[in-house]
Amino acid sequence: MQLDKLIGEDASRSAFIEKVLSERLSEMERDAINLRDMELINAAADRLNAEAKDVLEDQDAWYFDPMKEQNSGRLVGAGSFDEQREQR
Repeated sequence: MQLDKLIGEDASRSAFIEKVLSERLSEMERDAINLRDMELINAAADRLNAEAKDVLEDQDAWYFDPMKEQNSGRLVGAGSFDEQREQR
C-alpha cells in the first residue's frame, strides 16, 4: 500500500494519520485567522488610507526645502529653525 511506503514499515499508521490530520487542521485554522484578519483590514482600508493621507499632508505642510525661494529658509507656518529652537 502507498501509505506503508510513505511512513515506513516500522512506523504506526494511526500515529502518522493523526499527525498529518493535526497539521492539516492547524493549517486550516491559520488560514481562517488570516482570512478574518484580511477582511478586517479591507473593511477598514478606506478609513486607514484617509488617515495616512492626512498624516502625509500634514508632513508635507511642514516640509522645509532650503532650495525653494518662496520658503526663504523658513518652515511653512512654523517660523525659522532658530525661532523653533527658541520656542522649545
